Amino acid sequence: MQNLQLNPGMTQRDRRDVVILGGGPAGLAAAIALRQSGRSVLVVERAANSNGSVGEHLPPYGCMLLRKLGVFDQVVSGPHLKCYGTRSQWGEADVQHEDYMLSPYSGWGLNLARPTFEDQLAKMLFRLGGRIVRGAQANQCQFNGNHWSIELRQPSTWSSIQANYIIDATGPGAWFARQQGASRVGNDRMVACYRFAHVKENEVDPTVLVEATADGWWYSARLPENKVITMFFTDRETVMHHVGSVEALFDQQMHAASLTRERSTDCCWTTVKSRAVESAYATQVCGERWIAIGDAAITFDPISSLGISKSLEHGMYAAKWIVQGAEEATFSSLVKDEFQEYAANRFHHYERAGLDSPFWRRRLTAERRCAAQGAKIEDRRTTPTRELVM
Repeated sequence: MQNLQLNPGMTQRDRRDVVILGGGPAGLAAAIALRQSGRSVLVVERAANSNGSVGEHLPPYGCMLLRKLGVFDQVVSGPHLKCYGTRSQWGEADVQHEDYMLSPYSGWGLNLARPTFEDQLAKMLFRLGGRIVRGAQANQCQFNGNHWSIELRQPSTWSSIQANYIIDATGPGAWFARQQGASRVGNDRMVACYRFAHVKENEVDPTVLVEATADGWWYSARLPENKVITMFFTDRETVMHHVGSVEALFDQQMHAASLTRERSTDCCWTTVKSRAVESAYATQVCGERWIAIGDAAITFDPISSLGISKSLEHGMYAAKWIVQGAEEATFSSLVKDEFQEYAANRFHHYERAGLDSPFWRRRLTAERRCAAQGAKIEDRRTTPTRELVM
């Protein structure tokens, strides 16, 4: 895929309606929606290549958002796997099945080939006349009361471009929003240990499996190209008290996860990797002619499977916010409501585990602390989701 190269010494004529910092699902969704409304768009992505991120499952609600964005047919023509539901086991309870055929949004979700998914969105943006600069980052952004002046740098060149609006889709780091004074508010930080494996065709069914154990919970899913991802989520205390490597911790914990272990026999595994996963939201998500979306605005525990769907939803909302205009307080309150509702739902998921162990006691303590700082849990349980897409 060809990407736009920066031209040293750009003039004031080099101006876009919107510059989007970040080329993940949120930024690309915003760019596509803006081009559909006739706005000129430049996406600035720090990574030189579209390697994708960890996060592969798109539930039926996310498929509905792809339809609203007008890209569903193009996406499903790719190598992604249809997923018809999830299985979960919490503590000693029986395995619970969620059948996507009963969903009001779609009869199935997708297990994505993540790099391919982002490349598909990028190609659709190109066809609409949008542009992406890869391997570049914004060094300075200044607002003069009429437009933004943005200094962009690549390894061997730099340029300056003007924009009427900036969208921050830089992920949890929220680089631009932090420059505007935003900070992150969160109640919990967990660690994800994960690895991939190659399996024989149809050896593992494509349903998502979630399994709770004493020291955390497991997620596994079959992916395109006969791959399986297996992830163990725990907290920093569990990792710090473990003597040995992350790979040793992963293997040790796998012994307690019988359902996950059944999926993992005779697999050729990659090396175990780890990363922090944070539940948090930004204290400021929009201002004068700028808005932060996706993970730059709010991040979720992967147990929710909300990440990609919310990124798409925020991207579409940002385009409406720019094209139709909206009060800054509207999106800010929506993000806070999203986080409060998510925290309430997560609390009740955690309660279902019913496991009396240090890990789960810490989780419930953190959730109660979050509840004490926000709305009442009992009130949030029955509050319907406030849809962002206008």
